[in-house]
Amino acid sequence: MTMQKSVLEISSFKELSATIQQLEPKLSFFGWRYVAEHNEVLAIDAVAAHMIKLLEQNPHFTENDRPYVKAISEHINRIYKISDNQVKNSNFFTRISVWLRNVISEIFGSCRARWWWKDCEVINQIPYCQVFEYYTAHQFQEKFKCTPEQAKKRCPLTKYEGEDSIIRWKAPILV
Repeated sequence: MTMQKSVLEISSFKELSATIQQLEPKLSFFGWRYVAEHNEVLAIDAVAAHMIKLLEQNPHFTENDRPYVKAISEHINRIYKISDNQVKNSNFFTRISVWLRNVISEIFGSCRARWWWKDCEVINQIPYCQVFEYYTAHQFQEKFKCTPEQAKKRCPLTKYEGEDSIIRWKAPILV
C-alpha cells in the first residue's frame, strides 16, 4: 500500500494525527509541493483536503478527538510554512513554476485546499486550520454545560455560520 492510499483512506483523527506527524514537506525543481515518506509522495494540498473532508464528514467531533484535530491542524500549518520557506529559498525557475501552478489552480479551480485551509476567514468562514477552537452547539453544551445563547449572556462569543450551514461558536476564554 502506498503512502497516498494510507493517508487518504484514514478516517479517524487519532490515526491521521499519528500518520501525519511523520510527513516532511519537499519541493521539486518544477515547483510541485509534496510530502514524502519512504520514497512515496503526496501533494500537500491533498493532505489538507483530506483533513477538510474528515471535518466535513464529522463536524461534531468529540472532545476526545479535539487534541488530535489540533495536532493535525498545527502540523499541516507547519508543512505549509516549511514549504513556503522552501519556495522563498528556491531558484528563480522553481519560484516561477510554483506561481504558474497556483495561477492555473486558481483559474481552473483544480485545488483550493490551501485557500480553504488558511484564508477563508475573509468571507466570514472559519479557516479549517482553526476549527479546533470552535464548537458546534452540541459540542458547546457538552463541554461548557450550557447553550451558547446562555453563555453569551455572561461573556461575548463569536458565531460563524459556514457554507455547510453548521453554526459554530468560538470558545469563551476561561481563566
